[in-house]
Amino acid sequence: STEDGVAMAIEHKTLPVGGVQFHPESLMSLGGEVGLRIVENAFRLGVQVN
Repeated sequence: STEDGVAMAIEHKTLPVGGVQFHPESLMSLGGEVGLRIVENAFRLGVQVN
């Protein structure tokens, strides 16, 4: 969540369904390879579910 408590990700309680909110243009502005790790983790989670 963010500083104001707004959820930036959501996951269904029983189904393998989830979602995240982010701004793609900010991926590389986070410094280092943080943006790439976010994308890799999301991809890995999707592969595990399927």
